[in-house]
Amino acid sequence: MGAMDGVFDLIAKKEGVSVEEVRSEMEVAIAVARMNKNPAIQELWRTIPCKDEIPTPEEVIAFVIQAISDSRGSF
Repeated sequence: MGAMDGVFDLIAKKEGVSVEEVRSEMEVAIAVARMNKNPAIQELWRTIPCKDEIPTPEEVIAFVIQAISDSRGSF
């Protein structure tokens, strides 16, 4: 089990749902967020490293963790 699996397991247990439901809800949230027409938001989505056109929940989480880590280093 990888670190991301643990994240999904933790969220699923906390919310009382399956891991599959957590992933599905995250995929929906990503799809909705990507529809934002704000150019700055669109540029942010383009900076998320991903294998395909649409980032996976794992790719978004990894990006956010890295962004937080980078911003903490600048204080």
